Amino acid sequence: MRFSIVGVLSCVVFLGCDVGTDSKNLSSQKPTSLNGVIAEQILPINFFEQRYLLLSSETQGLLLVDEFAEVQAQQPGSIEALAIQPRGDGNYLIAAYEEQAAQLQLYQLFAGMGSALRFELLGKFENFAPVSALCFAVQEGRNHLFVIGESGLGFEYLLTASGAGWDLTEIRPLYLGEGINSCAVDSRRGRLLVSQPPLGVLALNADAESDEARELLLSTEQLGDEFGSLRLDYQRDQIWLLVQQGIVAFDLSGGGSLDQSWEFPGKGAASLAAFNDRLALLEGSQREVVYIPVSTKPVQATADSLEAVPVIWATGETDPVYSSGDAADDPAIWVNSHSPENSLIFATDKKRGLNIYHLSGGLKQNFPLGKLNNVDIRKISHPHMDAIAVASNRTDPGLDIFAIRTNGEVEHLGYRSIDLSDPYGLCLQQDDDGLYAWVSDKGSSLHQFKLKIPKLAKGVEIERGIRLDNYAQIEGCVVDDQFATLFFAEEKRGIWRLDLNAGAEVAPVLVAEVDGKQLVADIEGLALYQANKKGYLMASSQGSDTYALFSRDGSEFLTQFKVGINPQLGIDGSSETDGLAITSANLGAQYPQGLLVVQDGRNRMPRARQNFKLIDWRDINLLLLQQ
Repeated sequence: MRFSIVGVLSCVVFLGCDVGTDSKNLSSQKPTSLNGVIAEQILPINFFEQRYLLLSSETQGLLLVDEFAEVQAQQPGSIEALAIQPRGDGNYLIAAYEEQAAQLQLYQLFAGMGSALRFELLGKFENFAPVSALCFAVQEGRNHLFVIGESGLGFEYLLTASGAGWDLTEIRPLYLGEGINSCAVDSRRGRLLVSQPPLGVLALNADAESDEARELLLSTEQLGDEFGSLRLDYQRDQIWLLVQQGIVAFDLSGGGSLDQSWEFPGKGAASLAAFNDRLALLEGSQREVVYIPVSTKPVQATADSLEAVPVIWATGETDPVYSSGDAADDPAIWVNSHSPENSLIFATDKKRGLNIYHLSGGLKQNFPLGKLNNVDIRKISHPHMDAIAVASNRTDPGLDIFAIRTNGEVEHLGYRSIDLSDPYGLCLQQDDDGLYAWVSDKGSSLHQFKLKIPKLAKGVEIERGIRLDNYAQIEGCVVDDQFATLFFAEEKRGIWRLDLNAGAEVAPVLVAEVDGKQLVADIEGLALYQANKKGYLMASSQGSDTYALFSRDGSEFLTQFKVGINPQLGIDGSSETDGLAITSANLGAQYPQGLLVVQDGRNRMPRARQNFKLIDWRDINLLLLQQ
């Protein structure tokens, strides 16, 4: 996009910003000719404390020039869009869209023999529709690339080096709309920023495992109808843009307040590059470069910078559920006592029924019984069964009951109605008197039911127990049988604990409250890691896509973590988790210290229906040792 920039050359300073120059000095800046190169975009490069400009040209490809426009390196082609990413070794990754070949090309810019700068081709990726904007991001040490097409459809990709070259793996699509001309990633706050005339500058979550949270950062009232060449400057914590009036800089941390602006005479500006102490403006029909000094005064990083949350990775995942949309919900783990590596994962598809998976993640069995929401399992002493699984059914309010044989075969024992309007959350309790199910009636109360299982396992009877009232929506719950303690999560408020041996006169105690940091509403799944008398309580903090770990009695917060992308195994992270399940049992070589299973609300790499992620408990133990 080209901008017509007219007016008297002047510097207008806002909020006390010291530009370090005056209008006379600015007007004396002489343009540097590009010697006939018709460039479309410029980006700043620093090598050996020297400044360079990386140019994209539709006729001459990629060019690296010094401050005097002398060509230092060139890669032929027809380059329409460009992005750079500094690497830790001092070199640069370069993404370029080759218009004639419809290719996305990946290069490394590095210093070769004799310190000569060179382009090295890392990969070519075919069949890309016309691209209007490219920008890199570094997430958890990985290289990500955002590619936005002229049609308004964008994609986030993971870039990984392999023996034969680099791979490009799609993470997610982005439906942005037409007109985007540039983008940048504010890694300090985890935002993808896009320049989209005539709407404004939009901000989206750069993390694919977070809600997109699209918002208008800068409006056309601040920018006018034409703007672009969006650049970020972390030293001053600013965002730079070309506008019709010239150049503007906004405070990146303070809600989009204007820091400074220039009106600049010229014949049409195409692109802007920001060095630490100057701006480089690609200006005029002859594509000359004008350098403008700016303040080098650093800006303190603000309080809204992202706080680092520890990240662990899934080592396995299940097949997707059958239903589309928000369908996968709650898992439970059956431990095969005779052959632990053949243990099973029970998990609900809340639009269709119950799935049973091998530890490999493959589907073993499916029961299409309706809207089964939550499921739990208990081992029992019985001549024909090793364990019982119970699931809440919202299609016809009631409970579905399953027998698990010692060899892992599962049989549906039948359905039992219960007098609740909408059975929602469910967890099991076992004591010397028998087996109980705690079931929440969505949005109202929590109910206990005793399950009487005959020796023939048919005709299971249900008897009402106690009832807990005056709570808002409850789904997640878990019972610590060893210490006779019920935990349940009021989604907007926090985690409650009830001593089941204390008598009816003892009320639940709120042990962990929603605070927007350790717990962010909604609080969904609850599970226990139990190893003799030691253990932990875990909750899925759905509002922050994190998992909070507490002491076993829930009274002490220990840590929180996210489940991120595992690029080696090609498994995406987990987010917006509903239910989770834990076992401390040794499940063989893959999970010798236990297993965590979490529902994943956004299944990426590739895009698919929701599923469940499997996390090795050894990684959580390692995290706890590091605290």
